Amino acid sequence: MEHQLAQALNRDCHCVSVDRQALYKSLEAHLRHSGLPEKLLGEFLGAHSRLFADSPVFLWQGHIREMLQLIHAVEEVTHNSAYRDAVLNTAPVHVRTDHGPRGVFS
Repeated sequence: MEHQLAQALNRDCHCVSVDRQALYKSLEAHLRHSGLPEKLLGEFLGAHSRLFADSPVFLWQGHIREMLQLIHAVEEVTHNSAYRDAVLNTAPVHVRTDHGPRGVFS
């Protein structure tokens, strides 16, 4: 039932789209206020121009579970020392450093 509901909402929802210009003005103001240097601000906003979707996307719980399973599988593989050694031996030096947190959502 949830799966059909998500499909119907994605197909038939006439949702209001995001005001991209207002969103990026707000994001820019927040980043500027946080102290991000002007040069990096422009680079960040340019490199992440598709950071937000134009309209909502509805997900079925089963898809979310599948995504979580994939994330856990990738994390398990990347924590395998033999895999890490094989990959890092061919990687540029600057990516061999552990930079701390895995991400904002971890």
